[in-house]
This record gives sequence, structure tokens and C-alpha cells, in this order.
Amino acid sequence: MNHAPECVKRSPASPLTFVLNKSQRMTIIDFIIGLTLMNAMPHFVLGIYKGRMLSLFGYTPRANLLYAAFNVLVAASLFLYQYGASHLWENGILLGACFTLFMYFLTGRYFYRTFHEQYYAGK
Repeated sequence: MNHAPECVKRSPASPLTFVLNKSQRMTIIDFIIGLTLMNAMPHFVLGIYKGRMLSLFGYTPRANLLYAAFNVLVAASLFLYQYGASHLWENGILLGACFTLFMYFLTGRYFYRTFHEQYYAGK
């Protein structure tokens, strides 16, 4: 008995493909793209805020920043391999995730300095 909704039933075309609707299919590469892109966010934030979290490159804030960059590079490479650069603008979820991550890359250190100094100035 398969109680999965229609949107996630396995495709008869490939065992590693799931039917999203009648015109789209999600592959394991799509899953890895999303996984690595979203995995970059906590590693980047903890790296900026000097938090320590185990990553592929070690247990230091710098290692977390490198691991975040590595995850973004893997996600971007897989997306470009699978779909090409022209499809980035057609994928709203991925575009929104990339924008959010990019904004953290641009503003993270500024917000850390600003709010970290304000927090300790009040004590």
C-alpha cells in the first residue's frame, strides 16, 4: 500500500525521479542542490557570529565559512550542470534562497559588529 500523495509518487520512468505534477519531475540532483544550499546558511551564520559547529573543514568559525562557501559552490555547480544558467530565473524557490544567502554574505559581518557592540556596550 502506497499512501504517498500524488505529488510525490515515484515515476515509472526512473527509480530516482519523483513526479511533482504532470509536467515536472524532481531528481536526486534537485534534492542535493536544495540540501547543500540550505546547509550553507547555518554554517555561514555561525561562522560570522564566531559560533563553533563541526563541519567538513573543522570546528572553527573560519572552517564554517569555508564549508558554507563549499556548499554554495556545490549547489551552483549541480544546478548549472542539470539546468544551465538560463533556468535560474525560472526557479523562484532557488532564486529566493540564493538571494537570502547572498544578503547574509553582504550584511552578516556588519550586523554582527553593530549588534555585538551594542549588546556589550549596555552591560
